Amino acid sequence: IKAAGKHFQGCICYTLTEPRLGGEVYNIDYYVKKAKDLESMGADTICIKDMAGLIAPYDAFELVAALKKAVKPPIHLHSHFTSGMSALSMLKAVEAGVDIIDTVMAPYAYRTAHAAIEPLVMALLGTNRDTGFDIKLLAKINDVLEKEVMPKYKHLLDDTKMSIIDINVLLHQTPGGMLSNLVNQLKEMDAVERIDDVFAELPRVRKDLGQIPLVTPTSQIVGVQTVMNVLFDTKDERYKRITDQVKDLCYGLYGKTAVPINADVQKKALKGYARGEKPITARAASVLDPELEKAKEATKGLAKDIDDVLIYALYPVTGLKFLKWKYGKEAPPADTKARTMEEVRAADDLVRKAKAGLLVEKPQKKAPAPSDQLRKFNVFVDGEYFEVGVDAVGGTPLVNYARPIAAAVAMPAPAPVAAPATAPAPAAAPEAPKAEAPNAPADTKGSPLLAPMPGMIVKYLKNVGDSVKEGETLLVLEAMKMENALPAPASGTVKALGFSSGDSVKKGDVLAVVG
Repeated sequence: IKAAGKHFQGCICYTLTEPRLGGEVYNIDYYVKKAKDLESMGADTICIKDMAGLIAPYDAFELVAALKKAVKPPIHLHSHFTSGMSALSMLKAVEAGVDIIDTVMAPYAYRTAHAAIEPLVMALLGTNRDTGFDIKLLAKINDVLEKEVMPKYKHLLDDTKMSIIDINVLLHQTPGGMLSNLVNQLKEMDAVERIDDVFAELPRVRKDLGQIPLVTPTSQIVGVQTVMNVLFDTKDERYKRITDQVKDLCYGLYGKTAVPINADVQKKALKGYARGEKPITARAASVLDPELEKAKEATKGLAKDIDDVLIYALYPVTGLKFLKWKYGKEAPPADTKARTMEEVRAADDLVRKAKAGLLVEKPQKKAPAPSDQLRKFNVFVDGEYFEVGVDAVGGTPLVNYARPIAAAVAMPAPAPVAAPATAPAPAAAPEAPKAEAPNAPADTKGSPLLAPMPGMIVKYLKNVGDSVKEGETLLVLEAMKMENALPAPASGTVKALGFSSGDSVKKGDVLAVVG
């Protein structure tokens, strides 16, 4: 970074094991040591990265004051609003001498974003830390954002609760994004009632994995493994299903953890691990194969710059989909797009009509199957012509359907209708809706491998006709942003594969059959 003439900002992830700053791991001494390490590496600035919004105001004052005393580079505080404390903590950090704080314009502020800049500008007005921002110009910018930009995205806001803070962060030290992802996955697996079990298990898993900070990607590693433990562990066995990322962590590919990883968990995770069963102590990148040239080759003709190549290198499946959307190779799903202002106005108009009682809900009633007594009539209403089917059920006429006829026709005189010679047979009862069957390969003879959770197929490691041993990895399923190696349910030959790379699957779908 320095050789390229760029700014080197060293970041320290702010995390806790106690309700407040302190304890045996994440205390003042820990953060000061990290800051000194970064200074010795040549950092131009040092950032306290509070991704979960955990830093409390007085802890922010104490920490910033200690860092300002210990190191020379400017101190930067990055804190999300998720818990509701970040604006308070930033003000105390300013009092302690912090050099940089991260904020956002008011329309983008709060929730899981940052604190708004405008209140801090006014709070510091006329002090020795006056920001110099013109609040009137900020107000004009906000007006443009509110009228021309934000309406296109307001349908993406979480409107399931009134509160704009998440106190679960204070209770469980769980970042908002991590929490919402866990809840969504539990819902998809019909196990949302296990959320309290997840909260109880999470600190145990985190401790087993070396008290790693709950920040992407390690927050997901801890979170997904926690869900795995809650859903699949038995009384006799913990860590029954271990994700590939936990195995990588135990091997050392994510670096050195704050405290040692639980030896029993590490040994179990590395049993049969492809890179070796002994964890490394060297720099993680030293054992990785170069991947950039492979990524360039895979995105040839699609990637326009190095940023596109890196997107693919980081996310080979979802990244490739995104690039195809980006350059018009595939149409993106509607729920990934911003709305147009015309769509926003139309939606707002519907809401206004609904509130005024001008909309009537159309009852959803399935029509019965017509009998052989169905008769057709021409009906004329205010100059419009309808073809109507009438089915006599138990002697009582029943309007079965009404269809407007687009073409203009002459209005024929209605012919007299003769009564039926016999009473019509009652209409057949409507068929009960059939339960949707899971996707299954054409050849289902053998042992099926079922999806243990909803997710996306990353890749199959075996093809139809290949031999496989029970327990050998058959495919990789991405779920909750983590890759999960799914083992073959039996030894034998792969008879069928139910999906392809990139396909989304539901819990219980048949992914493969071994016979």
